[in-house]
Amino acid sequence: MNFLIDTIATFKKIILYLSPKEIIKPIFLKGLSAIATFLFGLSIARLGNISDSGKFFYLVAIVCFLGTVIRLGLDHYIVRTVNSLFHDENRDGISSIYTNGLVVLFFLFSPVMLISYFYSKEIAYTSNSILALLISLYALVYFHSVFFQAIGRLVWHQIFQGVGATLLFLVISVALHLTIGNIDFVSFLQVYIASYISILISAFIIWSRTGYGIKICTFSFSQIFSILKGMILWLSPMLMFIIFSWFGQIMLGFFSSKTEVAFYSISLQVSLLVYLIPMAVNAYVMPNYLKYLNEGSYLGLQNFFFSAVLVSVICTLPIAVFILVFPEFVLMIFGAGYSDAAMMVRVLVFGQVLNIIGSSSFGLLTMLGSYRAVTIVSLLSVSFMLLFVLFNLSNLNGLRTSLAYSLGLAISSFASFYFVFMFFIKAKNKQFLSVVD
Repeated sequence: MNFLIDTIATFKKIILYLSPKEIIKPIFLKGLSAIATFLFGLSIARLGNISDSGKFFYLVAIVCFLGTVIRLGLDHYIVRTVNSLFHDENRDGISSIYTNGLVVLFFLFSPVMLISYFYSKEIAYTSNSILALLISLYALVYFHSVFFQAIGRLVWHQIFQGVGATLLFLVISVALHLTIGNIDFVSFLQVYIASYISILISAFIIWSRTGYGIKICTFSFSQIFSILKGMILWLSPMLMFIIFSWFGQIMLGFFSSKTEVAFYSISLQVSLLVYLIPMAVNAYVMPNYLKYLNEGSYLGLQNFFFSAVLVSVICTLPIAVFILVFPEFVLMIFGAGYSDAAMMVRVLVFGQVLNIIGSSSFGLLTMLGSYRAVTIVSLLSVSFMLLFVLFNLSNLNGLRTSLAYSLGLAISSFASFYFVFMFFIKAKNKQFLSVVD
């Protein structure tokens, strides 16, 4: 009965929070990236043919995958460390992290540069030097976005977290399409490079105006080693993130066809529409999790957590059911040729519904500092997805890759939920024993 009352109370709070005026900020800050990614896929699908779209989706997946791999764990270290320095008003400390962070990033990027120089075979339908350029641009832009997040400049954080480059790409692509008609792979590539160069220049300029720019005198080997050590803690969750985000497109690009890459990429972006409302809900519940943790109110945290998950599921189900029943209707937006991806959309949407439970649980585990649980969850889900794809390499297609993705999300969700549930049981027993004593 108490759980039902708490759920209704939480539902009222979240619905009030999601009123037209209040929803704008969390949707902008949390959902703009997903919306921009959706528009990015839409522009590629509508402005080019399926074959060129598949080639470009594959290239982008390679760039994002390697651009994230070379900064594995760096983002989390920067956010936690710089945010603390920012609250202490330690400007020199932030400049030091920024300067040495650039050195670490260059060090981590050096293997990619060497591969692009010595490996002559094209990896992603373009020269490896162009690929290396794109990876470096991507990594540097995201590097700046994390610093803006750490000092509370959340709008700039979203702009430099891919949204700015994506929207600029969209504008230039549409203008080019109106001028010359359908856009081919080479034109997509040129626009993509121009967009990221423009955004990176903007990031350097805007960051330098914050007063935390590069200072050569702050270069320190000890801090570089400290950054590298801090990155290690976040290797496994970041590995899970990058594999779930881009592994499917990469494997399809290697072992299937460009058409399958295009179908899978569009289906994945359609399925992510299901997750827009949970993004806004999480913007409300995450600070409340922290409040309960600081107060030591584990019973309150437990009731609020389960209530928030239930509210997210209830609010998301109508969208999920609509897409599950009418995937062809949604896919028509991308062009007539994409209706064949309907079954992929259904499978991926099912995975995203399960991910509502998993993301809330995984986020709470991260806030609790349960690195062991986070690592186990990450390794379990990633291992299953990798094994499933590897066992199906001989006849890999978009549908099998979608199934691997959704089953991986299911394992992540149930494992995360299990660890959170066990945490609440232990916390309840601990509070009970303290009362008895």
